[in-house]
Amino acid sequence: MQRQIRFHPYILAAAVLVIVVLGPIAWQKWYGNHVVPSGGGGEGEFLMEVDRGIRPEDQPIFDARLATIQKNIAETEAAGKRDIHLYLQLGVAYYEVGKLGLATEQFLNILNTNPEDAPALENLGQARLEMKDYKGAEGYWRRAIAASPREDTYVRLANLLDDNFTGRDQEVRILLEQAVSALGQSTNLMIRLGNWYRDQGQLDEAISHYEVALTIAGGNKSIEIELNRLRDLREKELRSRVWEDADDYVSRGVFDRVGRFAVGDPLADFYE
Repeated sequence: MQRQIRFHPYILAAAVLVIVVLGPIAWQKWYGNHVVPSGGGGEGEFLMEVDRGIRPEDQPIFDARLATIQKNIAETEAAGKRDIHLYLQLGVAYYEVGKLGLATEQFLNILNTNPEDAPALENLGQARLEMKDYKGAEGYWRRAIAASPREDTYVRLANLLDDNFTGRDQEVRILLEQAVSALGQSTNLMIRLGNWYRDQGQLDEAISHYEVALTIAGGNKSIEIELNRLRDLREKELRSRVWEDADDYVSRGVFDRVGRFAVGDPLADFYE
């Protein structure tokens, strides 16, 4: 069985099992319910815990799962072995229950001996994002991409740069183009790049990327709807430009004596 365990923020709403952290009660209560300094040189304070909406009646299930993971870790360490897969399980379990600080500790534990472990780096990036450590999230996701390029990591990083930093628009485009270069064209990457060009007001490029996305998808209604919307926007923009030019032409007396465009004028063909 492949060792790597990955998670994505959008699956959290469907999570069934969430672990309640065991350990010294006083430490857990302080650690889990406070915002503590980052220790990152004055970068601010980061959230150590978020509320996942755990139901009290589910507590025994979570306790049992956590106990199993901790038992497996204890037995493995007692035998003088180190299984980073178990630390990854524990980190994901902490993350699911909203214990972001404790989850981060487990992922960092993995990096102590496996600094290029992509799952640990990816999960660290997600945890740091929810802790509102945006610089930290960026750093870990860039390391994850360097270790093992994956489409969803590129897209998460692009979204992070878009949503939480200013003046880095061109970095987003470059990042997405690097993803295409490394992984090849895909529906999601073409759409994401198309959206970037759309947001920059570059409709021709946006339409081009959506056309490629539609081709790769083999037909997709939602992509087709957005593509048609972009084409309509481009048509309206073109007509607006034409009328602006027409007003300018009138003011400069470009029309001939019968109110038509002069022969050879570029706007003549548009209205003939």
